[in-house]
Amino acid sequence: MTRHISRSSLVLFLVVAALCLPAGAFGQDEEVSKADRAKPTGPTPRTADGKPDFSGYWGQLSLEEYKLASPTTSIADGPEGGDGSGAAFTWWITHFEMDGQVRGRAQTNRPIYKPEYWDKIRATDWDYSRKHDPSNRCLPGIPRQGLPQKIVQTHNEVVFLYERLNRFRIIPTDNRPHNETRSQIPSWFGDSVGHWEGDTLVIETIGLIDQSWLGGTGYIHTEDTKVTERMHREGNTLFLETTVEDPMLLQPWQMTPVSVKLNPDPMAAFAEEICEDRDSQLLLDPKNQDPTHQGR
Repeated sequence: MTRHISRSSLVLFLVVAALCLPAGAFGQDEEVSKADRAKPTGPTPRTADGKPDFSGYWGQLSLEEYKLASPTTSIADGPEGGDGSGAAFTWWITHFEMDGQVRGRAQTNRPIYKPEYWDKIRATDWDYSRKHDPSNRCLPGIPRQGLPQKIVQTHNEVVFLYERLNRFRIIPTDNRPHNETRSQIPSWFGDSVGHWEGDTLVIETIGLIDQSWLGGTGYIHTEDTKVTERMHREGNTLFLETTVEDPMLLQPWQMTPVSVKLNPDPMAAFAEEICEDRDSQLLLDPKNQDPTHQGR
């Protein structure tokens, strides 16, 4: 049976679906104001050694919620008619991309670069970013990964699992120094070590490859970048505050704090997400773009 849906119903559905997306679905390119941070409820669970227990699924959706959030599940027959053409999905993904560009430009909390780098940043952004953003080519980056969707915590390390493209980080928390080899050979995830400051887990990452970006609008960096993540739990809420230091920046960038709720569903599980680049060949070549569009 063909399912019909009105455009107004489609818009309402997409708003609800967007609210149901995992907290890490867009990494930290999305701004979350302090006023909108989740309010903690209940006591904070602790491990046997007295540390806050970060283990669990964070912000994950149940199977039924995934079905609800999928634009191909119930609206693939089109917003106005039941011709089976998938017009609704085309409408959704097109406007999603455009809205994402608007949200990115609207961010007020941006890294401030030294004047000598302004021309390079501007060129990277307008002439380059849509075609060469590493995330568009399935490549990771710190701090863009944001909050993990699952954490496994032991007495001397935490394991961060990200549903976004099934990535992971293993971070020692026993006050060890940076790995001499890993920290000297730049990589996409760099070398991370953690230590506790009271109930706050502090994670310092260095050795990041300069091909990654700090954000989706051309926020480049050097191999001397240092990222400090401060994570703490209050009740059923996990909070993350991130600071980026780099020689290109006029001052350290205090990223917008983010938070996520614990998912108590005992059946919570990851969906498989495999990244296959099908977009790069469809993107406009910057050399062929109308130069009058730049800066708009």
